[in-house]
Order: sequence, then C-alpha cells, then structure tokens
Amino acid sequence: MSAEIVNIEHINLAATQLPEHPCMPDLSPEREERWGMIDNGKLIAVCALWIRNAPQFKAYKTGLIGDFFAENTDAGEALLLHVLMRLKELGCDYAIGPMNGDTWHSYRLVTEQGECPPFFMEYYTPKEWPGIFSKTGFEVIASYSSASAANADYEDRSAKKFMAKKHELGLVIRPFCIDQSVAELTAVHELSLQSFANNFLYSGISCPDFLTLYEKIVPYVDPDFFLLAEHQGKLVGFIFAVPNFLQKQQGMNIDSLIIKTVAKVPGRSYAGLGNYLVYEMHKRAAARGFKQIIHALMYDSNVSRSISGKSAQTMRRYALYGKELAP
Repeated sequence: MSAEIVNIEHINLAATQLPEHPCMPDLSPEREERWGMIDNGKLIAVCALWIRNAPQFKAYKTGLIGDFFAENTDAGEALLLHVLMRLKELGCDYAIGPMNGDTWHSYRLVTEQGECPPFFMEYYTPKEWPGIFSKTGFEVIASYSSASAANADYEDRSAKKFMAKKHELGLVIRPFCIDQSVAELTAVHELSLQSFANNFLYSGISCPDFLTLYEKIVPYVDPDFFLLAEHQGKLVGFIFAVPNFLQKQQGMNIDSLIIKTVAKVPGRSYAGLGNYLVYEMHKRAAARGFKQIIHALMYDSNVSRSISGKSAQTMRRYALYGKELAP
C-alpha cells in the first residue's frame, strides 16, 4: 500500500502507528481540519488548519498551518502542497506557518541551531523542516532569535536611570504570589493584552483561555524570578523567568535561567522599566549562582531585542513562513 494523504478525522487513530518524537503534536485537541500522510499504517506527517479567527496579515484572507510534523522531507512537502490547495478551496489567499492558531501557542521553526542544546519550554524543531517550507514556496515573513549572556553583570545606563524614577513614582517591585496565582495571572493577562497589542500577527486571548494556558507553568514558578511592577496598586510591568529545568534531563546542573517574557504598559510613562526589569533579573540570577541567562524567542524587530543586545549574544535563530496562494 502506497502512502496517502487523509483527513485525520476519517481514520481510526487507535489503529494507526504514531511517531515517537518530541515535536509530534497532540492529536486530541479539536481543530478545524487536520490532515496527515499514512504509510503502511503509520502516520509519517501531519498538520492542522486554522481559518476562523486567524491573525490578520496585510489585506489577505489568511489561513494557518500548525501542529506540523514530518518524519521525512518528501512526506512533509507532499502534505504541505495538499493543504495549500485545501486552504485555497476554503477561500484563503495566504498561508502562514507553522503556527498553532495564534502567537500565544507554539509557532515558528528553528533555522539556525547554534551550539547550545534545547532549553526548557523551547519549541526546538528538526533542522530539515525549514527546507520543507522553502521547497513548497514559502518565504520568511518574520525572524526571531534567542540570546545568551554568560556574565550576569553588565552596565545599563537606562536601567540605572530608571532606578531614580522608580523611587520618584513610588513603584513597587514584588514577587509573584503563587497562593494567589489566579488573581495574579488575571492581572498579567490584562497587561499582556495592552503591551502586546501591536506585536506582529497579534490576536487577543480570553482570560479563561489565558489561565488554562499559563496555569500549567505555575508549578515551575520561582517567585524571585517572576517580578511584578506596580504603581499605586496597579500592575504596570512584569518579567517572567524560569530555570532551565531541561538541563537536568540533559545530565547537567541547572545553571541557566531563561527570561521568557518582559512587558510594560505602552507609552512613555514607564520608559526604561523594561531595561530595569531585565537588569534586576540578571542581578538576581547572579546572586543565586546562575552562570547563563537566556533571553528567549525575541522578535527581531521588537524593542526586547535591543534590550537584550546590551548583555547577550545570539545563540539560535527562528523563522515564521508565509506563502501567497495564487488564484
């Protein structure tokens, strides 16, 4: 029996051999459509489609390709070509991928692996996958990077200047309260919607969905590394970092800290707060004995990249892809 592309909803997954790979997506969540390539009873490639509520890109009717997995390049290319035709049938004139529905979930591919091993909560994809997208006509529409700082101590004039402003404003920097995680994350959700509203391919997320997504990380939270900045009792900024727990699985001591998210209220009222929070996190990491700070998954055109550049060097690159669908 030769390989065939099928709608996953129409097959018996229990009777299908599934790949054992860290990038193999969970097939249980409901998707608008999910397609796969089956070869001799084994699933060798799979992806899902999102059309409703897909992020706006220019003036296109956009469709997303996510939950992507390919055991080999031929299977990946054949599957992508199939779903590109399917998106055209569904009225889309542009495809973006890989993206699992929005930027709150997993998206993009590793394009330059570098020498550092994968880190905790990183979507670390096989080196062959960018070629699969390129060979099927996709182009890079956004680039991202992670950076590493070997020395936690560095000079930042903006951060030091903000220290004086912090005292003038009466700004309070406090740790995340795990016992009040729902209330804390609710405030983080509200600020995130404001702070990220102008990000590339931004789309909103409801508070219940945000809580479902981020309550999973609460067991990994160290309050010293999840800092909330408050002004007159209102959250105006935060920084979230987490130890690189994956190092333990890799047979190493956990000596790196990953800065995942930095956000503040938009505008100039709290200019310098982002620099200050990163600077403060570096100092705390040094005090706790961490040897490496990872600035994770930054959009290359974002202000976070310029903040990171003061202390860290690029260690890995990623890309998101897009393709116009000819009429």
